[in-house]
Amino acid sequence: MKTLPVFLLFVGVLFGSAASAGDSWLPEDDTIFWQEVRLMLRGAIVRDGRPRDIELYLGTIKEASGKSKWRNYVLGFAGGTGIGRSPIPKARMLNNMDHEGVLKSVEDSGADIKLAIDMTINPDPWVPGGEAQYEIAVKRGELGLEGTFTGKFGDKPVKGPVTGTIREDLWPSPVEGHVPLKRGEHPRMIFRKHDLPKLMERMETAEGDGILRQLKRILGGGESMPKFRRGHKRGRDGAADSIPYTLWHGMGFGFLYQLTDQREYAELAKQCVELARSGWANVDSRYSYANPNGKLRAGSSYAAIAMAYDLCYEAWDKDYREMLAAEIQKKILNPALKPEKGAKSGKKGGPWDLTLHTGGGQHDPASNHHGAWNGGGGAAIIGILGDPGTDDKITLRAYRILRQRAKRVLDMGYGDKAYFFEGHHCGRLSTNTGLSSHLQALRVAMGEDFITNESAARWLVTKWVYELGRSTAGLINMQHGMYASFHFGRGGMSSGGDFSQGFGICPKEDAPAILYLFNKVVEPDPEKRQYDAINYPHRAVYAYVNWPVGVEPKHPGDVVGYVMIDNKARHTMFRNAWGTPNDVILSRGTLLYRGVKMGFSSPGLKEQTFAYRDKDGTVIVGMTDRSMAVDLSGKSGAEVLVIGARGHRKMDVGKIAGDQTKDAGKKAELMALLKHVSQKKANVPEQIPFGKCTRVELESCVFSLMPLPKGDPLKVSMVGEGKDASLRIGKRIIGFDGEKITLRDVAD
Repeated sequence: MKTLPVFLLFVGVLFGSAASAGDSWLPEDDTIFWQEVRLMLRGAIVRDGRPRDIELYLGTIKEASGKSKWRNYVLGFAGGTGIGRSPIPKARMLNNMDHEGVLKSVEDSGADIKLAIDMTINPDPWVPGGEAQYEIAVKRGELGLEGTFTGKFGDKPVKGPVTGTIREDLWPSPVEGHVPLKRGEHPRMIFRKHDLPKLMERMETAEGDGILRQLKRILGGGESMPKFRRGHKRGRDGAADSIPYTLWHGMGFGFLYQLTDQREYAELAKQCVELARSGWANVDSRYSYANPNGKLRAGSSYAAIAMAYDLCYEAWDKDYREMLAAEIQKKILNPALKPEKGAKSGKKGGPWDLTLHTGGGQHDPASNHHGAWNGGGGAAIIGILGDPGTDDKITLRAYRILRQRAKRVLDMGYGDKAYFFEGHHCGRLSTNTGLSSHLQALRVAMGEDFITNESAARWLVTKWVYELGRSTAGLINMQHGMYASFHFGRGGMSSGGDFSQGFGICPKEDAPAILYLFNKVVEPDPEKRQYDAINYPHRAVYAYVNWPVGVEPKHPGDVVGYVMIDNKARHTMFRNAWGTPNDVILSRGTLLYRGVKMGFSSPGLKEQTFAYRDKDGTVIVGMTDRSMAVDLSGKSGAEVLVIGARGHRKMDVGKIAGDQTKDAGKKAELMALLKHVSQKKANVPEQIPFGKCTRVELESCVFSLMPLPKGDPLKVSMVGEGKDASLRIGKRIIGFDGEKITLRDVAD
């Protein structure tokens, strides 16, 4: 007898457990917060006759009896990233698709664990999938889980080692005071019905009033259907007073309906949604509900319509909202699709959806595509979850997969301080067009906190405290990576919403520092404040709901400090002040001072081992054999002295000579030459010019020095001899002890 595919098998388990989930209509697997279990199975999949690896994600939790309860649902991932941040080597990856399974049986004695798991390995357009069964035996130890597995992938026997971990803290963790979502309850994606009284009170505050005025301006007045134009061209039918159409206009009118209970706004929202359904694209035409330019833009495009649906659910007639919910469901996951091999998503592609039939395949978690398309899709599916017109089997399946992808992008796409591996701009695209909306919907609707117990999530917004400054050209930051620019744009889909959306997902304790940054640096003129709601309606809605009204701004130095180092991404930031004429920001090899960007020969900090700040503002950071400091004491004769230091690299002269030649005579000659080259001699200039980076080489180390601002050159001399030598600049003695820069004052 032919066995059923595992994805149908796990649906039976999924809904068979629903009755034990208390009053919730959601299955038990989605109403319990689990400790995440990760199991790496080496050689569990075969492709082209060669073994490939898969990591399985399960869940366990201690019950009151002391026994461990295990989650029935299993997800797997057999891919990685193009930047080597995956636990699976590139040669042993299968694809970047998600794989689904069910825990068939478990024996957990505490020390020994035995698991039987059935998996469906889902294909992508190029790599076929198949069914797999695994018998896993692992032991709990000090270093985690370790053991072996046996099983089958298709008709091929497989076996190999297993390693794994059980996470102690809950991720996600429960939101305090969360009221479980009821089936058919709306709104839910950004706020809940019980939040409305407090939101209505905000209309009487300066922030609320200002944001509402921004929303109505973006909506073309906010009282009637505006004259829309497509794209950036002025006028529709020659109308000079027309405004650009966005997919989020329906959401904007829907929010006014919620605040006023005037159904006229819900009708305007419906008309805006119908424009999207008829083929009208966003002002940035890559975003389209009917025909988006690939999955990168599809996620947020579908979320835009789901947000309007969520806000107008009560006002729209039953048939219309059921039709729209069913339509959105098919765009997120349509099991009936069988896309052709290699089909591309987009205008000329075959059939596709956002979850399993993604046309051009799965971009890896370190790609800007990942957070955008999956975050938008994840938010959209939460908007219709459990509603008439949808199928619970399909929507819950998509919800779980897209939820796991949110975890994956945080784990593999961002560093521990949320620096995105592809660079600043790509990180903004990933966060602002999808991920932040998904994280807020998970918190508000599902009661799932993805922020508290995950460093990358905690810093998605807070990192801008260190990054943003001002020049005569406007808001700036030292961007790195793909599409890097000195200008910090704020009006686009990717380059906007950092704060209006960000305040909804940042840690509460960081909000005062972020608000200080916003008021002092981002929008310092209160009379011109836009509250991050510039030209998209949804940014105004998020700003109105999320803005920390009543929170007292606090100096960031007192909240988060002056140094931020992302060890995982090897991204270092220093800062001395916020919103003053003398702000100093140092990022890797780039320095921002008085709004001017300069290059600095950075010692290449890769992993922080220490960081501290003296009472005069001087910051010293370092790791083994290299260090960096920003001396703000003024005692060197410069207002700011940026210092880098690294020890000399040790050369194995014999090995180098042996690698170069086997001839004994030539080898001896080469060794003598190399020994001479490796003899480091003092090279101290008499003067160091302002505004330029100067290299100073001593026997013990190499210094990079940059004094600011512009002025007369600083006099520099050497103190001591040989490996004990230091530099004297003004009234400062600068040394390097092999690990860190040392600064001391000249004795009077």
